Amino acid sequence: MHDVSKLNGVRNAVDSIKLRLVQEMQEFDPRKTTRDGWRRAALSLSVAAIAVTLGHATGLLDGPDNVNADQAPVDPAQLKIAEAPRLDVALTEAKTPVLDRYAALTQDYMGEVAGLRVERVDIQPGDTLGRVLGRFNVSTDQSAAAISALKAIWDPRHLRVGQEITLYLETSPIRKVSANSADTPDLVGLTLKPSVEKTVAVSKDHEGAFQAREIVMELQREVVKAAGTINNSLYADANNAGATDRVIANFARVYSYSVDFQREIRQGDDFEIMFERFNDADGNLIKTGEILYASLEVRGDLKELYRFDDGEGIDYYDADGISTKRFLMKTPINGARLSSHFGRRRHPVLGYTKMHEGTDFAAPRGTPIYAAGDGVLDTAYRSSSYGNYIRINHSGGWQSAYAHMQRFASGMKKGVRVSQGDVIGYVGTTGRSTGPHLHYEVLKNGTPQNPLGVDVPTGKELEGKPLELFKVERERLDTLYAESRDASEIKAPLVASASGAE
Repeated sequence: MHDVSKLNGVRNAVDSIKLRLVQEMQEFDPRKTTRDGWRRAALSLSVAAIAVTLGHATGLLDGPDNVNADQAPVDPAQLKIAEAPRLDVALTEAKTPVLDRYAALTQDYMGEVAGLRVERVDIQPGDTLGRVLGRFNVSTDQSAAAISALKAIWDPRHLRVGQEITLYLETSPIRKVSANSADTPDLVGLTLKPSVEKTVAVSKDHEGAFQAREIVMELQREVVKAAGTINNSLYADANNAGATDRVIANFARVYSYSVDFQREIRQGDDFEIMFERFNDADGNLIKTGEILYASLEVRGDLKELYRFDDGEGIDYYDADGISTKRFLMKTPINGARLSSHFGRRRHPVLGYTKMHEGTDFAAPRGTPIYAAGDGVLDTAYRSSSYGNYIRINHSGGWQSAYAHMQRFASGMKKGVRVSQGDVIGYVGTTGRSTGPHLHYEVLKNGTPQNPLGVDVPTGKELEGKPLELFKVERERLDTLYAESRDASEIKAPLVASASGAE
C-alpha cells in the first residue's frame, strides 16, 4: 500500500502552485508591468508548466490514461519533485512507462508553454549561417555574436550544401504579440559537425555571452588491406574485399593517370589496397583515411604504387621511384563509361559524319569533373553547342576542354588557377547533347589530340637522397602490408559516413 497522506500532500502542493499562477496572472498588466514583472510572470508560468507536467507524469492530475491513487500503486521515488531533472530532459530521456506516455509532449508542449524548441536545418545552395539564423527571426545582434564566437574555432564560410545545423531557440512564455513584427526568439545555442569525428558548439555562458567549443571524438587508427580478383567489376569486387566507396574511388583516381579503366581492365586482373581505418572505442568504423599502398595487375603487367613524401609534397610512386602522375589525366572523371571515341563519326544530333575532336564519358548527372592538369582557366561560358564549357591552359602549349556540364564548380571563371584533380564542374547534358556525359578534349598548340592515346610528359623521377629514403619507406610498407589485417574479416559496422578526413 502506498502512503495516501504523501499523495495528498503532493497534490495540494501542485494545486497551490496552480492557484498562485492564477493570482499572478490576474495581477499582471502587460501595459504597466516592468521588465522584472515580465520575468516574474514568465517564471511563474514555467514553474506551473513543470508542476502540471510532473503532476500528470506521477498520476496526481488527470491526464491521458490516468488512474487515481486508490486504483494503482505509485512509486514514492517519482514524488520527489524537488529532485526532478530538467523537464525537457526528463520527458525526452525518461525510461519509466509513465513518462514514456508523455515523451511526445516534449516539442509541442514545451513550444506552446515554455517556448523551447530545437530546429534542425540542412544547408541549401547560397545559404550562410547568418541567413539561416535570419530565417528563424534571430536578432541581428545575437546572430553576429554567435557567428563571431564560432569563428574563433571554425570558419562558417566552410559550410557545405547538405550539412546539418541544429539550433536551440527559446521564446518568452509570455509573448508580446505585434501585428507588424514576427516573434523574435532567443538563440540559446547551435551545433554542427564539420567532419564525422568533430562537433563544434556555440552556447551562452552564465553571463549570457556566446562561447564556442570543439568536441573531437577520439579515434583509433588501424591499417588494413583489401585484395582480390576482378570477376564482376572493380567496384563490386573491391567492396566485397572490404574497401569502402571512398577507398575504391581514390584507388581509381591514383591509377587514372596510367590506366584506362574502361578499355584496359579485364576479368582475372588482380588488385591490392592497403589503407587506413579510423574506429571508435567500440571498433566501429567512423571514417577511412589514405591509401598507403596499392597494386593493380593489368593484363599481366603489375603496377605498384607507394605513398611517399619527398619533402616537396606527397605523391604515389612506382617501385623504382617514378611518379605515376602524368602531365594530364587520361580520364578526368571517376566511374564513367567510355561512350564515344576520338575520330570521325556520325553525329548523334546533327545526323551527318564529322570529326569528333574529343572523348565522351557517360556518367550520372552531378558526377564531379576534375581538372586534368595544373593550369589557368582560359574560358568558362555557356555555348549553344557545347553547353557549359571550360577550357584550361597548361604549360608547353597544352590545353584541355570540358563540355556539356550541368554547372560549374564554385569560383570557376576565366583567369582562375586550378591544380590537377580540382573539381571544376559536374556532369550534365547542356548544349547539343543526347544525354548526361562529359565531352573531354586535349589540344597541343590548338590542334586536337586523342586524349586516350596522346603522349604527354610523365611525372618526376626520384634521385639521390630522396630515392634512398623512398626505398626505406617502400620496404616498410611492404612489411606493413604482410602484417595488416584483411578488411573483409572485420565485421564492425559503419556508424558514420566513411568520408575522408577534411
